[in-house]
Amino acid sequence: MTETILKKLSAEDLNKVFSLRDKFIQQVYNREYFPSQRLLSNSIIESVLNNDGEIILGEFTRQHGKSTVATETVGFLFLFYFPLANKL
Repeated sequence: MTETILKKLSAEDLNKVFSLRDKFIQQVYNREYFPSQRLLSNSIIESVLNNDGEIILGEFTRQHGKSTVATETVGFLFLFYFPLANKL
């Protein structure tokens, strides 16, 4: 059985992706994430791009945008996953 070894993305590469996500959210939804929302989105993106499969919990108060952040981050990944995977 052949095992594929994936490299972990560097902090610099991840920061580029996070910046791209921020620009995407600004352009498409005309808003910015709060710091706690950005942290949740960053965790999702990092887990997906590094193929970690982590369980990520967003423990915020009600009406703080947990579902919104998750759906927008997944939408971002749907659009940019393969172009990012090929470049990074």
